[in-house]
Amino acid sequence: MKKRAPRGGAKAGVLRSPLPMSSPRRFSKEPCKPFDFDLTFRATSSKKTLSSSPLVRSPASPIPKTPANISDLKDLANSRANALKRHLDLFHSEALKEINASESRISKRFKMQAQSCTQLIAEAEEEHKKLSGRIVENMDLLKASYVEFLTEAQATATRVCKEKIPELAQSVEKAIDNLRSRCRIPASPIQ
Repeated sequence: MKKRAPRGGAKAGVLRSPLPMSSPRRFSKEPCKPFDFDLTFRATSSKKTLSSSPLVRSPASPIPKTPANISDLKDLANSRANALKRHLDLFHSEALKEINASESRISKRFKMQAQSCTQLIAEAEEEHKKLSGRIVENMDLLKASYVEFLTEAQATATRVCKEKIPELAQSVEKAIDNLRSRCRIPASPIQ
């Protein structure tokens, strides 16, 4: 690999003395140019909000470009500070208006959702009551039919026990007697 040779011109440029310049004027008798605060940076983006707001006023009487003495400079600084404060108050009020509007929209939406939820809950409770009423009615009908079935079964069982069993016993005895007579078996048992 080749090593790069240091450039002599670059080092020499660093070591050179600065070019002679005229010495800066520290104290001059000419008045200083005042700094112009550009507070119109938001005016282009939100002309609608600024023009419709009652806080925006036309600028005060034109201020001289170069203050003649310290009191004029103080007045200029105070007027600029007041203008800045007015703009900040305006922006603050606009932000509060937007926050309040969004809060009211959110609260309205929340109320609507809450109302729809309560309506759905009420409808579900009504359906639940109807279904539970039908279930209770069906259970009552089933109980009544079961009780009726049991009473009928008990009645038929008692009737069978009281009437049919003696009739069956008599018919069985008659059949036995007929068999005995056919087979010539004596009615009394053989001892």
